Amino acid sequence: MATQKAAGIPELTRYIVKELKKGPTQQDSDEEGQCNTHETKQASFSQVSAIFRCFGNFINFCLKRGKENQTLLADIYQFGTVVINQNSVNFVPAHLMQAETHVYKSMPIITGEIKRSELALGRISSVTQMSEKQTSQVLSLLSKAIGYYLTQEQVAVVIDLQLTNNEALVMTPTSAGFLEKRKLRETNR
Repeated sequence: MATQKAAGIPELTRYIVKELKKGPTQQDSDEEGQCNTHETKQASFSQVSAIFRCFGNFINFCLKRGKENQTLLADIYQFGTVVINQNSVNFVPAHLMQAETHVYKSMPIITGEIKRSELALGRISSVTQMSEKQTSQVLSLLSKAIGYYLTQEQVAVVIDLQLTNNEALVMTPTSAGFLEKRKLRETNR
């Protein structure tokens, strides 16, 4: 068991950058079935960190848009869905995230009006200034990084997205959800 209690954004970012440096080439098949090997540009620490800022800004925007008696589904490409409903915020990991972390959670039952917002790959790419291919690769590695810390290091993952409601995303081997930072600090004492 690791001595640290939780992994955060710096640990996840270091893991992703390290994994990107490990595999400098990638093979793709062209139309004739030939394999082409080409270099993949490395993402910087700040570009990977920008993904978390992008997620936080998107969720904050959705928190402002949420209205009473309305449920807002905020889909984040390859990461998950944030369900905002009458003063509660829930997180449902994307299928890839569930496969890597083994944290399975289904969408809650939703009644009433539903509004949907999506943070697509193209938008994440433009914010992070990475190509869509790089961004997709980084998001896949994010799932692997979270899975690594949950299963191999056996520590919780706490992702502080700087949300206006003062909550952080907390993932454990059995659950995923938002928790007030105040309560999180109290449990770490």
